[in-house]
Amino acid sequence: MKRGISALIAILVITAVAFARADEQHVLGTVTEVSEKSITVETLDKHKVTVSVVATTKFMAGTAAAILKDVKVGDRVEIHARNQDLHLQADTVRAGSAWIASPKPAANPSVQSMPGMEMGKPNPTANPSGPAMPEMHMNAYFTAFNYPLPKDTMMVTLLPDFQTARTGPNFFTAMVMAEYGITSRWSVGFMAEGQRIDGMPATFGGLRFNTYFRLFPHDHLLNFTLYGEYEHLNQAPLYKMEVAGFGGEDLEGPLSVARNLPAHTFEQRAIGYHDWGRVNATFNFISETGLDSHENDFGYGWGIFRQPEWMGMPVDKSKSGMPGMAVAAPPVLSLRRLGYGIEMLGALGNNHQFGFYWHRQQQYLGPVFSYSPLPHWTIRLEPAFGLSDVSDPFVLRMGVEYSMDHFLHRLSRAF
Repeated sequence: MKRGISALIAILVITAVAFARADEQHVLGTVTEVSEKSITVETLDKHKVTVSVVATTKFMAGTAAAILKDVKVGDRVEIHARNQDLHLQADTVRAGSAWIASPKPAANPSVQSMPGMEMGKPNPTANPSGPAMPEMHMNAYFTAFNYPLPKDTMMVTLLPDFQTARTGPNFFTAMVMAEYGITSRWSVGFMAEGQRIDGMPATFGGLRFNTYFRLFPHDHLLNFTLYGEYEHLNQAPLYKMEVAGFGGEDLEGPLSVARNLPAHTFEQRAIGYHDWGRVNATFNFISETGLDSHENDFGYGWGIFRQPEWMGMPVDKSKSGMPGMAVAAPPVLSLRRLGYGIEMLGALGNNHQFGFYWHRQQQYLGPVFSYSPLPHWTIRLEPAFGLSDVSDPFVLRMGVEYSMDHFLHRLSRAF
């Protein structure tokens, strides 16, 4: 437990340090103008972005070193830049690389990147004749999963819940989750959770370690992700990351005893999903294996979600007076920042009795919302309602999320 808490503190400290470097921008598109002091790019959403170049700017042509004179009008470029005195200043410029996305075949120009994350860079080995897998979408669900994070992206989320209990006192739960994209198809994560029941002291619930991998590099009619999670919790876990098996929380003894007994579980998920523009649909089949009992409980989660138009992209020069920004930001209170959908989770029995036995299994349904008030930040909300005799009547699920691309690059520069 002490090691887990220390690891959690280390992750939060590292993220806080890197957050101080979160002034960087990522520009993808086609060069429309080149001068001795700047490069103008038409981005994937047809906005003009001007980035200044300085003596320290590094240039690459594919994987080879280059100079400013090698950048030509019509080249596709990828520019890493940072805000400097109210304009963008280029750190690195990559020009003419085959793997840089062209604005022409964009599947849906309204799909933008999540706060702090890159968009439109296909896998380097992608078949140019086939559609590339989108680099970024927001996974706004609380139980269901769909895609891994983009490569070198860190996401830290605080997830507090309030639950009205079917029997006994109501309770609060909370989880801190940190996830990192090792590659564009493989992510790993770390979770720590706690709980507080009315009239009882707060308790540390335990740790979870997860990993998930997207099977195909390109977008298909049905996309698949495999998920695995090791859970080192106590025997009274109350945070509803998922529900499985039969009955309620399935305590085998008094709560005060169960809170002090360990439970080791390995969770597996088979995930299928598809995107239609900004709309995502996903289904998760869940299997929980007790490493001590060797029994399996099953569950599911599904959701449909419409991504917001704006998820933290910076403002445009022509509309804000600040040059070098990619997309005009709507007012802080704007429906363009709002995403919405629906999510359901429930149990499917165990290896002795599989299927729907509605009144003996937990089932929950609720609308899910996301809102991006600031670049890199997203707020999530889901009021879920219990649908069966053994479900808790109401669960208010909340989330505050911070995401950052090029995490290791920012971290190295911070030190």
